[in-house]
Amino acid sequence: MANTGKDVVYALRMLARNPGFTTVAVATLALGIGASTAIFSVVNGVLLKPLPFRAPDSLVMVWQKSATVPQLAISELDLEDYRARTKVFEKLGGFTPPGAHNSILTGGGPPIEISPSFITQNYFSVLGIAPIIGRDFLPEENSRGHDRVAILSYSLWQTRFNGSSDILGRQIALNHQKLVVIGVMG
Repeated sequence: MANTGKDVVYALRMLARNPGFTTVAVATLALGIGASTAIFSVVNGVLLKPLPFRAPDSLVMVWQKSATVPQLAISELDLEDYRARTKVFEKLGGFTPPGAHNSILTGGGPPIEISPSFITQNYFSVLGIAPIIGRDFLPEENSRGHDRVAILSYSLWQTRFNGSSDILGRQIALNHQKLVVIGVMG
């Protein structure tokens, strides 16, 4: 132990004697450690850490293919055809990704622009997740005229509605279409 202490004191003296070298060495170590940490965080989040869904290894995403577009979203009617005709999948759910449609949300404050996801009635059950507050969509809420309900994201609930405990049953409007809030996802 005594020799180790002497070695550390000697190393510190040498580093203090050459401040330029010390700066370059410390910067190189900091960049190397930072880059390694960043790369591990991405690899851990994307490859090593399982998805937060029930049976994530059994989930697949289905696309259509055309002559010009290699990954084309499936239409709602095609999704219904797949449900009726295929026995390969236990369940099929669909969604439009956020950003595909920008909408104006009113209710709970001044109008704001949001990027909602439109999903099929069974989307959350396919993923094996449930709202933290309220309920999931009912089968009859998947048809036109009965689809006037919404499930909010946790972040929208917190930022727009201040995490209000009386959010369930509240009426909001998305592009002037009135919707009733039935749940909040975590």
